[in-house]
Amino acid sequence: MALTAQQTAPSYLPTRDELVARAKALTPVLRDRAEQTEDLGCIPDETIADLKAAGLHKLFTPARYGGYEVDWGTHVAVSRELARGCGSTGWIGSIVMSHTWMLARFPADTQEAFWPEHPDAIICTASAGGGSLEDTEVATLPMVAGALPAAWITPTVCWYPPSRTACRATT
Repeated sequence: MALTAQQTAPSYLPTRDELVARAKALTPVLRDRAEQTEDLGCIPDETIADLKAAGLHKLFTPARYGGYEVDWGTHVAVSRELARGCGSTGWIGSIVMSHTWMLARFPADTQEAFWPEHPDAIICTASAGGGSLEDTEVATLPMVAGALPAAWITPTVCWYPPSRTACRATT
């Protein structure tokens, strides 16, 4: 059964200092995994689990869906602290947290269709270099940072409907 927004809202929102402290507590293990992260070319599953356990993926998630709705300064401070342990984790953490902010600006019906079923989602977007979407609705994207652990990808692609030859950017 899906939880509604009213059922998932936290009763306590952590402060900036608490969130930065959570990130700081992860820096030793992130440092230990930095070489593994580099070798994998992505963030290890264990690191994603650690970020989620610390609640750091919820910085911009709307409070009505269990998130913290923090300001950008908190986001930057948390990302900076993660990067002290592993630059790649700081980068991807920053990216996927900001993409959560983007989804939180979508219309209410879109959010309601997503957040209750995926309250702990990692979200990414694909816009660097664009891609293409053909009539088959299969997108080709050159590179998407944070895609492996993502439950939602918001692509920016060139869409070529059968009746048109011009590219129209869509998200």
